[in-house]
Amino acid sequence: MVDRQKRDTPPLAGSSEPTTDFATDGIATRLRDLFSEIENEGIPDKLVHLLDKLDKAEKAQNSNENQRED
Repeated sequence: MVDRQKRDTPPLAGSSEPTTDFATDGIATRLRDLFSEIENEGIPDKLVHLLDKLDKAEKAQNSNENQRED
């Protein structure tokens, strides 16, 4: 008899049986590691500069709109 809890293949489609698929566990671990690496990367200087320009333009536009209302 096969212990279905410890097998390394997924259950048949539509089955409600839990799985301990080692391949899936490995993929999940690698995805978590990859996400952590990406999460810890810095924001490129070019993007920071672009966001700063956008903030300044937005503030200038809001300032101009407020002056017209007065």
